[in-house]
Amino acid sequence: MKEYYQKNLELSYENIIYQIKIDKPGYGLRHAKIKVCEDLSGNVVLSYKNRILNYVTHKKQKRAPEIVSSKELDEKIRKISSYIPSADHPWKNPAMSIKSLKSGLALAVGQ
Repeated sequence: MKEYYQKNLELSYENIIYQIKIDKPGYGLRHAKIKVCEDLSGNVVLSYKNRILNYVTHKKQKRAPEIVSSKELDEKIRKISSYIPSADHPWKNPAMSIKSLKSGLALAVGQ
């Protein structure tokens, strides 16, 4: 059981946003201490003053992508796509990879 202070009828627990649903409009639950109880099967119960609250869940959104100006775009792309394979990688020595493929085929065929 954990207790959370929430501002606007929403609280975050385990990277999930819980939005509290209330019947009548009011600000009674704003800045209130909400108890979050999770049982062994993973069911979550929100309570306030020994009353169970209805809620809706939302997943947290991923961070918004960084906005890059056209002048910085080339540099960003170069940083992202600057992977260089090691010297013994098959892409670096295509003749070696062809030989190994032929020898593998010869073994498979039985020559």
